[in-house]
Amino acid sequence: MTETAILPDERIGELASGFRDLRWSWAARDVPELAAALGWRVHVALQSTVWLDAGFGPTSGNVKIENGADAVMINAATCSSADPDATGDEAVRERRRLRDEFARVVGLVAERLGEPSARIHGEAPEVRWEGPATTVGVRSSEVRVTLFVAVNDYLKTWDEEA
Repeated sequence: MTETAILPDERIGELASGFRDLRWSWAARDVPELAAALGWRVHVALQSTVWLDAGFGPTSGNVKIENGADAVMINAATCSSADPDATGDEAVRERRRLRDEFARVVGLVAERLGEPSARIHGEAPEVRWEGPATTVGVRSSEVRVTLFVAVNDYLKTWDEEA
């Protein structure tokens, strides 16, 4: 069975508000300073992604980079990863845990940011709060729930390619 951990409610609220109010260069070269300000550590910097330890291990956060220079999305796990190899009852528990975590995080972010601007259903559900230049969101995958902030133009392109 996978050991589970979650970010405390207050930290999720702080991250949501911080992501909404984030003012920084969105330059890849400035990711180490951003990570330090958030209390995270840079694990490895690649051309298209800077992997961060956001509290749940060396890949629990990341910053997506375009053109080797422009940051376009910041992701932070809100819980420990589910076991992708789980089967039977354990797989059911893991799916339930992620579903509950997604609902918890969406509720906490809504308390801070108000009603969401979009709800995307499907295998990887997502809820978003769009601002003038960036969007804060919560996404669930088969292994993790993530809180993110992304540049609106990047999300538009991402949505069109999906």
